[in-house]
Amino acid sequence: MTVINTNGAALRALAANNRASAAIGESMIKMSSGQKISSAKDDAAGLAISNSMTSQIRGMTQGIRNAMDGISMVQTADGILNETSNVLQRLRELAIQGRSDTYSDKDRKAIQVEVAALATQIDNTLKKAAYNGLNLFRTEAPTFDANDQPIDDAIQMNVQTGPGTTDFVAVRTDAISTEFDRDKSAKTWDYPLLHASRAAGSGYEITIFLTPPATQAGTATHLVTFDDYMAKGKIAGREIGRDDIGTIVTQQPGDQWHDPDGGPRQYDGLLGPATTTASPQTHLVTVEDYIAKGSIAGRPITRDDIGTTVTQNMGDQWYDANRIDPRDQRYLTFEAAVIPPKSHVVTMEDYMASGTFNGRYITLEDVGTSVQNMGGAQWYDPAKGGYMTHMSPSEYAERRHFELNEELDVTNTYRIDNTLSRIDAMLTKISDVRGSLGSSANRLQSAANDLTSTTTNLSEARSRITDTDFSQESVNLAREQILSQASIAMLAQAQQSQKDILKLLGQ
Repeated sequence: MTVINTNGAALRALAANNRASAAIGESMIKMSSGQKISSAKDDAAGLAISNSMTSQIRGMTQGIRNAMDGISMVQTADGILNETSNVLQRLRELAIQGRSDTYSDKDRKAIQVEVAALATQIDNTLKKAAYNGLNLFRTEAPTFDANDQPIDDAIQMNVQTGPGTTDFVAVRTDAISTEFDRDKSAKTWDYPLLHASRAAGSGYEITIFLTPPATQAGTATHLVTFDDYMAKGKIAGREIGRDDIGTIVTQQPGDQWHDPDGGPRQYDGLLGPATTTASPQTHLVTVEDYIAKGSIAGRPITRDDIGTTVTQNMGDQWYDANRIDPRDQRYLTFEAAVIPPKSHVVTMEDYMASGTFNGRYITLEDVGTSVQNMGGAQWYDPAKGGYMTHMSPSEYAERRHFELNEELDVTNTYRIDNTLSRIDAMLTKISDVRGSLGSSANRLQSAANDLTSTTTNLSEARSRITDTDFSQESVNLAREQILSQASIAMLAQAQQSQKDILKLLGQ
């Protein structure tokens, strides 16, 4: 059919040209960007798969960087521990030197100067050891739970080495203590001084940690130990200090040492009724009134009340060793204001047992003097036995705590033995920590190697989905260009056929 309005051949040639032009455009986009998928319409499924692969690849790439950072951190910690080991070996060398009796105490004090300096350096190094602001070691004294079991105080950091939440390597550094407590947290050296027991007839319990004081000088010698210091023992009546530990002393009056066989002892407790009326009678508040939880006008006696003289008021309750109240196994009733005068020679035992007379504690100067036994006087009672220490929890915590430069002491052989023990323990701990760090470094390196291999393979797989195959695409471009030129030529031919109709009209 010969028509003018509709040129089917031209339309078909035009459509072919449009398709070729669109194909040429897509090929140019793929070849210019290098991406086979430039939009979701190119390959919806391939786009979803490639995005998932991209997440994995980028996560693993970051994981490789994290692993290398972790290795750097481990190497930093290992370098610090290596230098610490070197310093500890030098300290051990000095301790062995001082252990020989060919060196005098003066020589050992000279050696101690270097020991103290090196110990301080170790303490500072380990406490300040950090990587990117993160502490690498804990140096506090070990802590214990209610069952006297050590609490895990290691530092553990998880190095993320992959795209998933479970893809990490744990780097653990156990604590390397440069602070030491002389016993577990649950142990005490006799405080509270008395422990109330509600069991009928059992009374109070007193913990004994000190031997009776020496009353005369002698030739016997004694090695002052850490336990003597912790129990607040005494040398010639004065309290043992840290510098005394490890020294050997000759017996003197007032010597008092830690008693390893001391233990809890119980005394019957007596509770009397509180007074109900005021009276002009007076009472000297004693240590036993305080221990027995007595009352002044109905309020509990405090330590500050001990030694004060008060006038009788309602609610007063004083210690009484001669009454038993079955309702409560404590020791309280009213005490006579005045004991008939009686001469008493103050003994060293009275002083060591914190006795009192005339409203004050016995001093060392009182020992050997004869005094009148006035109201409220308290003397050592051999029937009760034992000697007790008095420490508040804060004082006890301070007393039991030793820094590294206090533990590492070579001024005498006793302290040197303790120093060698501490150094050997620290060297062993550092070796263990370094072994753990080395294992972690190997794991991190292995993880980095594995991630590198996996990332390479996964990137190749993603490339096959998303990257342009230039060989194939250049063929496609050439074909579409030829088809475009051919469709244009055919369009010209189709238009020429329409002009031939005019010849028919002209005839």
